[in-house]
Amino acid sequence: MLVKIAGRKNSRSQLDLMRLVFMVAIFVLSFFTIPSMSANAESDVHPLHLFKVEAEFDDVKFDLENAIVNAGLKIIYHGNIGEMLERTGGEVGSKGKVYANAEFFTFCSAPNSHATMNADPRNIGFCPYLLYVYQLAGDKDITYVGYRRPIVGGPDGSKKAVEALNKFLEKLVKDAIE
Repeated sequence: MLVKIAGRKNSRSQLDLMRLVFMVAIFVLSFFTIPSMSANAESDVHPLHLFKVEAEFDDVKFDLENAIVNAGLKIIYHGNIGEMLERTGGEVGSKGKVYANAEFFTFCSAPNSHATMNADPRNIGFCPYLLYVYQLAGDKDITYVGYRRPIVGGPDGSKKAVEALNKFLEKLVKDAIE
């Protein structure tokens, strides 16, 4: 089959070669543009905010749970994602163990929930709030702890309320690691 482009006849293999060259050019250009965009964007909008500490996992988990409870909050759910991944890894063809330990806590904060949802009812999607703690399988000397950070957006009142919520969540994590 021949296709006529710009007054010339090109074979299917020539068109395939042109497509391949175009795709390679786009791929190469992405190495120059995407890293420069993500370097700044990630710290501003990444939904997971993470800290690392040289401490025992159980100690950090205990302190994180206490930070939540000491703030007058009730833990809705305590999940052990590490156990779930280990239990189901073989069934889904996982290539290995990711975490030595990995757990999370969900909870709500009435003052923050009212402030964010009164400002923008769509903010219901941020609740419950989530804090997590983990150690990587190959490195039991470092414990990571963080929170799922709601993205600031919407009307001005919502932005202010979500910014306050993010500061609150960060304070809980810092209370646990400092």
